[in-house]
Order: sequence, then C-alpha cells, then structure tokens
Amino acid sequence: MAEVAVAVIDEFQRRGLGSTLLASLARVARDHGIKSFSLIVLPENREMLGLLRKMGWIHQAKLSGGVYEISFELPDLV
Repeated sequence: MAEVAVAVIDEFQRRGLGSTLLASLARVARDHGIKSFSLIVLPENREMLGLLRKMGWIHQAKLSGGVYEISFELPDLV
C-alpha cells in the first residue's frame, strides 16, 4: 500500500500535469511491487475527485472526518 500526495499550483492546473504525475507514480509503484494506493481528498477538491474518476480510480470513496478516503488496486498496466 502506498500513500500518494500530489499538488499542482493553481497557475499550472488544467494542463494535464496532475494526471501525468499520478500515472507516473502508479507506474513506479507497480515497478516496486506496490499494488494499491490510499488517498485522502478534501470534498472541496473537485478537480482531484474528477481526475480520479476520469482515470477510473474511484470505485468507492468513504467520507470520514470531513475528507474522502479512497483506496484502490492499481491496474497491472499503467
């Protein structure tokens, strides 16, 4: 299991950097035997939630303590 943190400053958002970073992290994680990710996302971070949905990584999100807890298995080929 790996915990992932990604931040893209406002002026560079909406350019594909977040999806590129997440895809790269997933590839490196898989290369090192990590099979799943666990993320904590603030509900107001709609951009990240949308990105995770777009990438097919949100299958289940649990709202707990004011944040979404999202865990998922990494696909074999990222």
